[in-house]
Amino acid sequence: MFPSGAEVNIIPVMQGEEQIKVDESELPESLPILALRNAVLFPGMVYPVTIGRDKSIALVKDAERGSSFIGAIPQNDISVEDPRDKDLFEFGVAAKIMKVLEMPDGTVTAILHGIKRIRKGKILSYEPYITANVRYVEDIVPENDNNTRMIAESLKEKAAAIIPVPGQLHLHDCRG
Repeated sequence: MFPSGAEVNIIPVMQGEEQIKVDESELPESLPILALRNAVLFPGMVYPVTIGRDKSIALVKDAERGSSFIGAIPQNDISVEDPRDKDLFEFGVAAKIMKVLEMPDGTVTAILHGIKRIRKGKILSYEPYITANVRYVEDIVPENDNNTRMIAESLKEKAAAIIPVPGQLHLHDCRG
């Protein structure tokens, strides 16, 4: 389920070979939390996030200076301007800030690299931005067997049939 009113974009900017390797001992027990309005970040993704809220800008700038990790957790409702615990999903991702770009309109774009899935714990503070305890969640990796590959291919085919590709006409689009 996506946050109400959100158009969620989960297409990575780049993925794969250039992943940051992090030793589990480097990951802190608590993280500053960036509430995402229109994005979902996954481990291994490098993704630009536009930031406009003052608290979020302060969080990103502090984290960039400290070369620290942040938690990136989607909001339940994108219209909430000052999210609280109940306004955030339970799961997100620990991320490293790769670059921060200040835009002419006063917003900031942060290039985030998703590192590891997290589960939000107790909120420790809301000022100057949200900070929470987190638990790191192991990914469930399916076995690389023939059955898994067949299921994955079937899912890709179903998704391709449901999601129209720009510039391609489908038979059902032409009937009238």
